Amino acid sequence: MKGEYFNEIARHWSLLGPPLRPSEPDIAGYRRGLEDFSGGHALILGVTPELYSLPWPEGTEVAAVDHNPQMIEAVWPGPAGSARLSTWVEIPFSESSIDLVLCDGGLSVVRFADEAERVVREVARVLRQGALAVFRVYDPPAQRESAAEVLEALLAGRIPSPNHLKLRLGMAMQEDPRQGVRLSEIWNRLHEGAPDFRYLAACIGWDYDQLCAINTYRESSNCYYFPPLESVLTLFEANGFRREYINVPSYEMGGRCPVAGFRRVN
Repeated sequence: MKGEYFNEIARHWSLLGPPLRPSEPDIAGYRRGLEDFSGGHALILGVTPELYSLPWPEGTEVAAVDHNPQMIEAVWPGPAGSARLSTWVEIPFSESSIDLVLCDGGLSVVRFADEAERVVREVARVLRQGALAVFRVYDPPAQRESAAEVLEALLAGRIPSPNHLKLRLGMAMQEDPRQGVRLSEIWNRLHEGAPDFRYLAACIGWDYDQLCAINTYRESSNCYYFPPLESVLTLFEANGFRREYINVPSYEMGGRCPVAGFRRVN
């Protein structure tokens, strides 16, 4: 169940790292969205601490929306009550009441394209005209690699961390962004290729506990969805937004994690 999976994520949050959590090159893309933001009401979809810690203008009120109470309790660094329990398809704010919306990788956890479009429509509803929505997107490579190629790179020590592995293997296993890839299938494929995680971690120099965080995938029926960036751009543009900028971080796999700014124009 989705709730059980995010309960596990809350418990293992400290073991997550880039590119599944934003690092300084990603934050640069969000800072770009703050350049013409003079303050007001900012909304984060999810409870990403790195977004809460941005250099907000004085007087900014930062709120969050997340569907999981354990994530709010364990991860959100803001004041009590500033993170609201709700889904992103029913954002609990009135029309045109928000001056900036931020989201880090959130479109990968909602079904593409129907649920993703509902999220974008809700963002358009609560965002005032002329304001920005800034999303980091997980963009799969144009030429999909095979899961076998990813595992070969893993065993050769050419993947820098378990977090890079999760993203790269998930993208390799996704056949269609509308179907996504089930998390349990990612775990099964990794376990087939490297069944002894302790031995794997020792061989390639990874932290064993960090690698074992992927065990949250083991029995999860949840899916990740990786629509191409162009499809995401089309989705926003079809719902009243204009593409403002795309910031591509410089780290390994940064090309698969662009931060895109969209301005609500109608």
